Amino acid sequence: MKSTIIAMMIRQAFISKAMVLIAWLFSVILFAQSTPYISYDGPFKSISAGYQHLVALKEDGTIVQWGKSRGIPPADLTGASPGSPRVKAISAGKLHTAALKEDGTVVAWGRYPWIPAIPTDLTNVKAISLGKSHMAALKEDGTIVEWGECSGLESWGGGGLTDVKAIAAGRCFTIALKENGTIVAWGMWEINIPADLANVISITAAGRLLAAALKDDGTVVMLGNYDYDPPAGLTNIKAIAAGFFHMVALREDGTVVVWKVRKSDLASDISSRRDLENVKAI
Repeated sequence: MKSTIIAMMIRQAFISKAMVLIAWLFSVILFAQSTPYISYDGPFKSISAGYQHLVALKEDGTIVQWGKSRGIPPADLTGASPGSPRVKAISAGKLHTAALKEDGTVVAWGRYPWIPAIPTDLTNVKAISLGKSHMAALKEDGTIVEWGECSGLESWGGGGLTDVKAIAAGRCFTIALKENGTIVAWGMWEINIPADLANVISITAAGRLLAAALKDDGTVVMLGNYDYDPPAGLTNIKAIAAGFFHMVALREDGTVVVWKVRKSDLASDISSRRDLENVKAI
C-alpha cells in the first residue's frame, strides 16, 4: 500500500513538472512570435530602452518605437502627419515614453499608472529622463522640474538645485550632474555619492538603486546598489548606459563593453560584444 502511494506521488510530481515545462515553452514561443527582430531605416541619432520596448530618434526629428507594453506615440511625432514637430530628445520608462520637442515642450504616452501627467506650464526644457513612475525635466536655466508617483525633488533634498547640466532617473530616485562636475542625488532610496567624486561628464541610472558616473579621464565610477565593479582596465570610455542588471559602456574606438552588476540568473552570460563595431551611441 505504501509503495503504491509513493508511486502515485512520484507520478503526480512528474506530471506537474511536465505541465510547468510545457506552459513555459508555450509562453516562450508566443513571446518569440510577438517580438520579431525589426529593422528600420535611419539615419538615427539616439535610442532609449524601456522595460519591454525601445524608442529611436531619427536625424529628421521623428521617432520610431517597437516592443511590448509601450502605448502608441502621437502620429505627429512619427512623421505620419504633415508639418510634424521635430523631436530633439527621447526617454523610455517602464511602460511609458516621453519626447522633448524642439520648442522646449514635452509630450508623453504609455500605460497608466506609470505615465504621470505633464505639468501644463512646463516649458523651456532641454533634457528629460523617465523613472518607473516619475519624470524629471531639466530646464534651460539649469533648474529641475520633477513630477509623478515617485517624485521627491523637494521632500528628499533635491529642491533649489541650480547650474544642472544633466539628469538621470531610476526607479524611485534621480541624480543630477552639475556644471562643476559634481553629482547630487535624491529619492526614496539613498544613493551614496563619494565625497571626492569630481570631474564627471556624464551620468546614468536605472532600476532600484543603480547609477554610474563617467569621468573626463574616460573611467567609470559605480554608484548605488551593485554587486560587481566595472571590468579591470576599463578606460577610454565616452558613453555609459545602465540597465536593471547590467551596464553598457561605449569606447572611443566604437566598440562596446557590457558587464553584469547584480547577482541574478537573468544577468548571466553577459560579456563584451566583440561583434559590435563603429557604434556611436548606446
